[in-house]
Amino acid sequence: MRKWCASVVVGVLSALPTFPTVAAEPPTYNKDVAPILQRQCQDCHRPGQVAPFSLLTFHQARKRAADLVSVTAEKRMPPWHASTIEGGPFKDARVLSAAEIATIAA
Repeated sequence: MRKWCASVVVGVLSALPTFPTVAAEPPTYNKDVAPILQRQCQDCHRPGQVAPFSLLTFHQARKRAADLVSVTAEKRMPPWHASTIEGGPFKDARVLSAAEIATIAA
């Protein structure tokens, strides 16, 4: 009986349609990274502001890519010294989500 049930299950499963797996597209600067930088970094990282370098263009960001990966993974940038655990969420908090950090790293 067990062999018969197993055969039926295998037969049913093999008859189900298979769908090709679609690999996630790697992030691009213009579509994925630039909006994060615009929203979270460019208020300070532009000429005339407090940050020591600009992040307005692809070339500027590419030059600092390793640094961007490091400081965002360590959550040193964007700077947000208020607690992310107590008293929040705060309006206009400069905190990157895990997905944004992963996008910058990719």
